[in-house]
Order: sequence, then structure tokens, then C-alpha cells
Amino acid sequence: MNFSLNEIEAEVRKAVRGAGLSWGLGEEAGKAARWLASQNADASRALADILDRHDRHELDVQIVRSGDGGWRGKNGAPLCPLTLGAAICDDAWRLAGGEALRAERVAQPLLLLPFVARAARAAHRSLMLDADGWQTAFSAAGRCATPLAVKAMPEGAQVICKETRESVVTPDTASFARPDVDPSAWRRIERFAYRTYVPATEHSRLHGAGAGMIDND
Repeated sequence: MNFSLNEIEAEVRKAVRGAGLSWGLGEEAGKAARWLASQNADASRALADILDRHDRHELDVQIVRSGDGGWRGKNGAPLCPLTLGAAICDDAWRLAGGEALRAERVAQPLLLLPFVARAARAAHRSLMLDADGWQTAFSAAGRCATPLAVKAMPEGAQVICKETRESVVTPDTASFARPDVDPSAWRRIERFAYRTYVPATEHSRLHGAGAGMIDND
């Protein structure tokens, strides 16, 4: 099963909203899914898992600082990678100043990669992401040095994002316009997207949905 990058972005955006998160976070997630798909990294299973866990209220979306300066979930649950990714982008200036950003118990850290790529561009620095020893680097232009299609990242990982002084060599890889996605995971994502579709009512038809009360046929 494959879809265009536009289709993936649009469906993920709605699915995140359907799972109870904000439209703003849905926009972030849609862009993240699009970036991963363009790298031929199928994140559909990771994303479907995140949506399911949000539906069961098993993830933290509120981030607090622990005593050692690291980030953790306010309620002790694993951190949502979408929320954490947005926070990393917001704090790209700290990365530019040489500070490392650390977070505990991050769910599905694969979904962090697009945000780190964006943070690298914002900070104009080469960055390293470490998730329990799984490492990948990004150039200052936001290009990934690791072939993502063959990598599996640990679940519930401790994550460190920091500047790397090592030379980051990025492979010349083509962007995938219609990447393959896992069919069963995509159906789970679609179910959340369907929640954003409002059933037609007489009130909605009167106020612009469909043909209203006028039938020209």
C-alpha cells in the first residue's frame, strides 16, 4: 500500500486531532510523517501506536524539568514524541549554544527524527540524537546521515539531543514520492482520522454543508 506525501501528511494531521490532540500538534505530526516517508522510513506503526496510547490516556503531553535539568512527563507516564519534538524545535537556541537536551522514557523515538532535523536547520548546527545508544546524526542543513529504512529504535528510551563536532556525511538519497506504508497500521490511523468527520445534520446543511435545502436536480 502506498500514498503520496500529501495524502500521508493530510491523513496524519486529522488522525492526531481525532486522537484528542490539538490541530496545531496535528500539523506538526503531519509534517513529521511526511518527512519520514520522504526518507523511505515507514513510521505508520509507530504513529498508530502513539494514537492508540493517547486514546487510552497512557502518554504524557506535559513536560517538566527534573532535578538534573532533564525533561520528563509531568504525570510519570512515557513522553509523547510529538510533544517532545515540538519542544526540541522551540529550544533549538539552546542546542546552538552547546547545551544538550535530555528526556526520560520517550515513546516511539523514531518520530523525533524529523523534529531534530528541523532543529539542526534552526540552530545551524550538526546534531546527534541518541536513544539508549541508538545514534544518528544530522547535518546543519537537516540532512540525516543514517539510512532510516533499516533502523529500529528502542521503545521508552532515554533520549539525548546535542551538537556533534564530528563531521556529518549525509548520503545522496532520492526523495520518495509514494512510499510504502504498513496496511494494518494505516487502517488504524484512518480510524482516528474518521473521527474528525462531522455527520451531516439539517443544521449543517442549512449553514453550508453539501447542497443545503436547495435541490437543483
